[in-house]
Amino acid sequence: MAKSKTIEVEVAGHVWRVPKGIDDDFELVELFAAGEEGSSASLVNAVKKVVPEQYDLFREACRDDNGQVSTEKVGDLLKEIMEAVVPNS
Repeated sequence: MAKSKTIEVEVAGHVWRVPKGIDDDFELVELFAAGEEGSSASLVNAVKKVVPEQYDLFREACRDDNGQVSTEKVGDLLKEIMEAVVPNS
């Protein structure tokens, strides 16, 4: 049986498949740092790195009642997923 290359975590009513080792990924740290400096492109890239197979689902989970994808919701959901992957970090 092949070992899974992902970790599954349930957050905000969805099961997210996150690549194993994401908690030790320096490139992800760089993306978070760039996001703190105001780079919105880094937020997009961070989401694609954390949930590469579920980007569209992630985006839809952050869509508000007006049909817009809220950047605040994106940041919050990304944080929740990472906290579920790496508790007590």
